Amino acid sequence: MNQNDVKQIKKPILIPLGIVVVFLWCVIISGAFWLQRIHINNNVKSNLKGTEMLFHGMLDEEAKFIGSIIDFYDDNENLQNAYLFKDKEELLKLTTSIFKEIRSKYNITHFYFINTDRTCFLRTHNPPRAGDYIDRITMAEAERTGERSFGIELGKYGTFTLRVVHPWIVGGNLIGYIELGKETEYLVPKVKKILDVELLILLNKSNIERSDWEEGLKMMGRTENWDKFHDQVVISKTMDIIPANTIEQFYTKFENHHNVLLKGSINTNLYRGGSIFLKDASNRVVGDIIVLKDFTNEENYLRLILIILIISGVCFGSLLFLFFYGYISRMENRLITVHEGLQEEIRVRKQAEHTVKKSLDESQRLTKELESKNIEINTKSKELEKAYTELKATQSQMLQREKMASIGQLAAGVAHEINNPIGFISSNLNTLKEYIDRFWEFINAQSDVLAPLINEEAKNDLNSIQKRLKIDYIHKDALELTDESLDGSDRISKIVQGLKSFSRINKIEYELSDINECLESTLNISWNELKYKAEVTKEYGELPQTYCYPQQLNQVFMNLLINSAQSIEKTGKITIKTWHQNKSIFIAISDTGHGIPENIQHRLFEPFFTTKDVGKGTGLGLSISYDIIKKHKGNITIESELKKWTTFTIQIPVITDI
Repeated sequence: MNQNDVKQIKKPILIPLGIVVVFLWCVIISGAFWLQRIHINNNVKSNLKGTEMLFHGMLDEEAKFIGSIIDFYDDNENLQNAYLFKDKEELLKLTTSIFKEIRSKYNITHFYFINTDRTCFLRTHNPPRAGDYIDRITMAEAERTGERSFGIELGKYGTFTLRVVHPWIVGGNLIGYIELGKETEYLVPKVKKILDVELLILLNKSNIERSDWEEGLKMMGRTENWDKFHDQVVISKTMDIIPANTIEQFYTKFENHHNVLLKGSINTNLYRGGSIFLKDASNRVVGDIIVLKDFTNEENYLRLILIILIISGVCFGSLLFLFFYGYISRMENRLITVHEGLQEEIRVRKQAEHTVKKSLDESQRLTKELESKNIEINTKSKELEKAYTELKATQSQMLQREKMASIGQLAAGVAHEINNPIGFISSNLNTLKEYIDRFWEFINAQSDVLAPLINEEAKNDLNSIQKRLKIDYIHKDALELTDESLDGSDRISKIVQGLKSFSRINKIEYELSDINECLESTLNISWNELKYKAEVTKEYGELPQTYCYPQQLNQVFMNLLINSAQSIEKTGKITIKTWHQNKSIFIAISDTGHGIPENIQHRLFEPFFTTKDVGKGTGLGLSISYDIIKKHKGNITIESELKKWTTFTIQIPVITDI
């Protein structure tokens, strides 16, 4: 680096710095704009949600109030008598004053008395019209449930009426229905006043005829344009000027417009909003409620903030540029002085480095030779250690196999010695049971023969002797004792059979075997270790026979079962499950013991590794099991959750021919 390079540092520093400052200020301005826009959108969504909740809440409150009016009059005996006697003139006379009062006070516009067959008996608000069938949703709901129902329903002329239908019950019997109705037109200005929003109620044209809609407008003294919107007509509004083009584009552009916010302008005012469903009493969507709020002040405030931020950014950037320009100029002067001193120091150091380099080269050569020797020694040491470990494992496995062979010979001898006596014990017990049955048959036959030959006193004496000697109980108990003894001898036979099978554990025979039978044989042998610690559940699937070394697999099963029992501290459960899948046989042995920590699971199949206390395990059981499964070209895996459960899963391929 020469002196000119030192002097030319202003440009490389100031240009990137200026770019970073401009970028950061743009990010700040964009972030402020984005956050304010999110705030406005959240306000719009809040207005939509609040309008929907307020509208339905006002409907519910009005329905409850109208219901209370009905409750006030339905117990009136004069009304009940006039209706029961079908005296329409008297009923009209009684209800006319009531209707005038509730109309003037509460804006009630409809007053019906309806028969149980849903025909109109009297319209107090329109007496000449009667006898027609009332086919409305609220009426059908009250008839179906027998309870008061309410809801808004679309009228013929495009008006919505809140209707409350009350089953009129006198003396426990339904005599008819009372219905009060109230136009919902008055709710719109109330919602506007409470939430300070503009509302536009649109009705789908598919729900009304144009002629009926126009006739309804004439009746209410209003004017609207049927063609203002393509699919909707206006039935109520709170604003004089409607942004029709904006709303029409909103419907045309967004098919699912209820999830999209609306933005438009009227004159110089900016409006934001959206739409909510307008539903009748059957929950059928009949139109939309467009909710708009004037956000002109918020938009103007947002523009003012952006202008202030831009001006502030320009001023701040200019001051920052002037500051760094002066600071970097002073830094340049100091760097020139330092640079000259460094040049001299570099010359001196280069001379020293040349001398040191020669020494380092010699040192590195000697170090490499030493490292090479160390690597060679470590390699030999690892090879010797590996050979020693393999030799020790092989020796221990051979000792284990010899021990198992000796145990097998001893088990075979014991099984042979037990098998013969248990055979004649079982035979003698069966014969004894048959003799007892014959003896009892003889006693019953003897009693039948002697009964007509002896007098009543002798019969009583014989019965008394039979009861005193408990002959009936002895016969029953003798049969039960014989059955229990036969069951015990059968269990001994199974144990002997298991001992015979286990005694061939060192016999190398590759034969076609049933894995489920191997498991049963192993269970019989190890049952004494299991029965006091665990409940054994067997879930055997249908398995094909496969060529294998069954005696060696029995050793694997026994190792896993004994380990499962030893892992259970007091009592628990051992589950044995087998199944066939993808040309392989799977055996899963699960226990509810203390589990195995995850950090040692990968070492379980290493020779001499054990989790048991010193002197209680050789660490070869799972290692030998692993070798046997690998010999069968299979695999053994473990899953465990500490202090809860452990599952060993064995997979061996199905081999049907050799």
